[in-house]
Amino acid sequence: MILKKKKFHVSLESKLMRQHHDAREVLSWTSSNGKTSYLCELDVNHLKNIIAKIERGELDERMHLLFDLKNELDYRKLKES
Repeated sequence: MILKKKKFHVSLESKLMRQHHDAREVLSWTSSNGKTSYLCELDVNHLKNIIAKIERGELDERMHLLFDLKNELDYRKLKES
């Protein structure tokens, strides 16, 4: 018997996404050129690039934002559907 991992389902009404909805307009990201933007203002490709850099270890000092950056991508996907 092969065990399968149960998929994690999240919706816009979930506690996690409701909390993220409030946080996305407060948390900010400062780019290497000095421009500061809130998570809700970042382009999807910019978000993906930031996440990739953090996961590669290039931005260890910003590791604490990884969870919220990934939640922002999930939040946008849920808003689209």
